[in-house]
Amino acid sequence: MGESMAEEARSSRLKKMLLPLLLAMKLKMAVVLPILLAIVKFISLKGLIAGLMALKFSIFTVLKDLFQKKQERVTTAYITSAQPVNAEIVHQDWNRNGQAAAHELAYGAYPYASIA
Repeated sequence: MGESMAEEARSSRLKKMLLPLLLAMKLKMAVVLPILLAIVKFISLKGLIAGLMALKFSIFTVLKDLFQKKQERVTTAYITSAQPVNAEIVHQDWNRNGQAAAHELAYGAYPYASIA
C-alpha cells in the first residue's frame, strides 16, 4: 500500500508540473500561432502585390516602346569650363596612334593636362 501512495504522490506532482506547460502550449497554438500566420500572410500578400505591379509596369513599358513611333534621338553636349575653350570638331582616325591626340583634345583646356 505504501508504494501505491508514493506513485500517486509522484503522478500528482508530475501533473502539477506538466499542467502549466500543456496550458502554455495550448495558448501558443490557440493565440500566438494564428497571429504569426497572419503576419506572414500580410508580408507575402504585400510582396505579391509589389511583384504584380512591377510586372504590370514592365509590360506597359514594353508595349509602349513597341507601339510608339520611332523618333530620331538628338544628343546635345554642353562644354563648360572656367577658362575660355576653343572647341573644334576634329575628324580623326581613332586607333592606337590617335590616343595621345585624343587626350590633348579632351583635356587641352586644363593647365595640368600636359603630362608629356
